[in-house]
Amino acid sequence: MMPETPDKDDAIERKARLSAQVAKRIGPLLEGNPPEVQGAALADVTMDWILQHHPDDRAQVFHDHVRAIVEMVRIAIEAGYDPWRESEGQTKQ
Repeated sequence: MMPETPDKDDAIERKARLSAQVAKRIGPLLEGNPPEVQGAALADVTMDWILQHHPDDRAQVFHDHVRAIVEMVRIAIEAGYDPWRESEGQTKQ
């Protein structure tokens, strides 16, 4: 009999839920600030996060992070979430 191991899908789901909870707590801190201030704050937090990784891994961590953001934006737009379009008079689908 094989030893029990945590289910990878469950671990990913738990991390996704935790990530969403953290993002919901950060959102109100950014809300109401101009986009350039929000971006600067997120860049500062991202810098701190990247510096927690081994120096040899930082470029790849940053690259993977940007790829994940691009994919998340694509998924959000496909799902009908695009505040920019909404501000131009279009509605969510």
